[in-house]
Amino acid sequence: MIVKTKYCLLILAALPAFANAQTCRIVSLTSDGYLTWTNSPTNLYCGLLYARALDDCWSPASGYWNYWTSNSQTTLQLPSGGMAFPQLYLRLVCATNPLSFSFPQFQVPFAGITVDGNSSDWSGIQPAVSDRAGDAQGPAGSDLTAIYIARDTANAYVRIDVANGPPSSGLYFGVSFYTNATSQAGDRYVFVNLRGFACSVEKRIAAGSGYHEFVASGALAVQGNIIEASVPLSALNPPSPSFVSAWDDTSGPSIDNTCMVEARFP
Repeated sequence: MIVKTKYCLLILAALPAFANAQTCRIVSLTSDGYLTWTNSPTNLYCGLLYARALDDCWSPASGYWNYWTSNSQTTLQLPSGGMAFPQLYLRLVCATNPLSFSFPQFQVPFAGITVDGNSSDWSGIQPAVSDRAGDAQGPAGSDLTAIYIARDTANAYVRIDVANGPPSSGLYFGVSFYTNATSQAGDRYVFVNLRGFACSVEKRIAAGSGYHEFVASGALAVQGNIIEASVPLSALNPPSPSFVSAWDDTSGPSIDNTCMVEARFP
């Protein structure tokens, strides 16, 4: 079923590719985001997956995965945080057993990178995360296309590629290295501040909060559509696996967000 709201276009469907999947049917979706569905039988685990395009990666909606319902009809308000896209696609699945979901995995390579904005020393290294060009509406350089990660004995290296020109000096970029798929207190990320032309490791103060505190400074270089950064590996202290995704903004709502991967550090 396709439903058009004042905010986005939603494709809503039961997803039978999970073990013990059960029949569920969308009843309605209101313009303010209230989704109602019916399911048979009752006493099921249900969950929402979302994506910005049918060929994009699908992610579980935070707080709405393995949602237990003992009713034959359920109404929930869709989460808005992290899902504010010009076009949004949703999948609904219900099953008798708990739902499982795994993100794509990426093995972080060991490499020596010179932070100078030149991509030649990334030769042979695949992106940890790829993002579709043209899915962001913002200032120059805010359309993320790829995130690369590498490490050596002393540093972690991050390369951010953008699609729509050299990045504007008013942009901020973040690359998460979280312990779980959602941010927790103490989680760390690489923060690039083009307004002050600085790079740092930052630490979340509270779960799901935008508040953070400085941990350590790093090195930064920008050349054309490429941003390179390095931070002390000891300061980033990435868990293995690290749940890695990236975003950018201008000190407000995010402009572009990538998919999430599980990055494993050797």
